[in-house]
Amino acid sequence: MVIKTKKLTKVLVVLCFLATAFGFDVSADSKSIFKDVSSNQTALAGRNFQIDSEGVLLHYSGSSENVSVPGGVKSIAFGAFMEHAEIKSISLPEGLVTIDECAFYDCIGLKEIHLPESVESIERLAFGSCTSLEKIYMGKNVKYLGELFVCDCPKLCEFEVSKENKKFQSVDGILYSKDMEDLILCPQNGPEIVSVPDDVITIKEQSFFECENLKEINIGKNVKYIDEAAFYGCKNLKNVNMNNAVKKIRSYAFAECSSLDEFCVGKNIGYIGNGAFFSCRSLKKFTCTNKNIEFGIDVFTESPELILYVSDDSDAHKFAINNKYNFEII
Repeated sequence: MVIKTKKLTKVLVVLCFLATAFGFDVSADSKSIFKDVSSNQTALAGRNFQIDSEGVLLHYSGSSENVSVPGGVKSIAFGAFMEHAEIKSISLPEGLVTIDECAFYDCIGLKEIHLPESVESIERLAFGSCTSLEKIYMGKNVKYLGELFVCDCPKLCEFEVSKENKKFQSVDGILYSKDMEDLILCPQNGPEIVSVPDDVITIKEQSFFECENLKEINIGKNVKYIDEAAFYGCKNLKNVNMNNAVKKIRSYAFAECSSLDEFCVGKNIGYIGNGAFFSCRSLKKFTCTNKNIEFGIDVFTESPELILYVSDDSDAHKFAINNKYNFEII
């Protein structure tokens, strides 16, 4: 199979965005997205499935609405089911271990994914742009989830995880680490109001990426870190209730939150990363009374009505002066 230019271009746009904006590795050292599996001389031809001698499903060429992957498949390769819009359900065999990058990318008819208990890793964008996907079940052996493994899935409302899984768990449909210290991913069609449990320490990168339903987030009292692009593109997010434990708001954490009109950081904040509030066009009031804080670059770019409320002779005060932002001393 040679990946069609149209398909590859769409995926490259997303991956290159991740690389440039958030520093993710898309180098040749990682699994190359330029795979031409037609060069694999050991491929076994089956009906609608191209499977190599090591159990890698390289390509699906069928047109059925309901697909059953043959037993013996251990891995689903890059783009194997890409853009098969006709698929509405898929049955995956026990023994499957890995679902590679973009394996089901743009399968817009898929409504539910039930992964067999044997699956251990799901690579980035594996279910990207599955626009009808509503629910995904992960079994007890899932250990690794790639960046944005479910990206652009606007109907996704629930993650379900086996109670026997030692790495992850689901609470109210949101994906957390088993110890509850990391909030990993909220489904894109999640709730309007989310209260982060007090056990959580880190809200992980892209955890609320483009969750357009989200209107209010209550940050748990022990959250210390809000990672890269955590709330990127939450265009209806208006209320962020912070705690005093938060130490770092990393790059692009609240970028493109176009309804956010005011924001107050806690007294222990020490770092606000590059573009953290980039293109928050409604942001008018940002309050930071902490004396010592490090700011990245382009933190508030494209917030034309912004006023910074800062303490006299603080780092935030100096930042406002140096970057010619309007400010008031409080």
